[in-house]
Amino acid sequence: MTVFEPLDRVSVASHVIAQIEAAMRRGDLRRGDRLPTEIELAEQFQVSRTSIREALKVLEILGLLDVKRGAGTFIATAPRMPTLDPLLFLLLLEDGSRDDLVEVRFMVEVGFTQLAQARMELETIERLEENVRELEVAVAADQVTAEHDLSFHQIILEATRNPFVIQIGRTVLELFRESIGQGVRTFPQRAIDHHKAIVRALRDGTKTEVEQVIRDSYEFWKELG
Repeated sequence: MTVFEPLDRVSVASHVIAQIEAAMRRGDLRRGDRLPTEIELAEQFQVSRTSIREALKVLEILGLLDVKRGAGTFIATAPRMPTLDPLLFLLLLEDGSRDDLVEVRFMVEVGFTQLAQARMELETIERLEENVRELEVAVAADQVTAEHDLSFHQIILEATRNPFVIQIGRTVLELFRESIGQGVRTFPQRAIDHHKAIVRALRDGTKTEVEQVIRDSYEFWKELG
């Protein structure tokens, strides 16, 4: 059965996303359903596989799709995010490069970390230190995931006590979930060292030192490509 309609060339990825969401609302696609292959979707939409892949990636990051290697792409049975994040949609659909996104993350992370430092309490430092210990345990057990790294930054975000900063920070970090997970699994000790350095800077350093330790971390990960 053909569920989707051919598209024109304007905002192809966004139209693909809109049609998939509409199919879910109509009940044509339900939780756990398997989507057609990229080739089949490209034929139904009459667009390139690249456009299909881009749209599916957006929906996967938003938690609406589960991609299972060797099995296919499925409508998520338990979406990771309870609501769609419009800012995340906008960022993912922009034509900027990966380097552009990295610049955004660096700018946002420096900003929220410095703001957290100005409002830092002893309890927050203790939570960060405990988080680092949990990361070390996970690394030793070879069970480290992106969540171990993201939770560290989440503690810092919460310390800003600014709901707008927290939401923006979460959105930007979510864009890097996959690469963060890959980085912490590939170079776990480097991730531990960077987190310890950030804690020291927050506890004992200046705003400039906080920026520098984050910059050092970014330079390392950028060199890895």
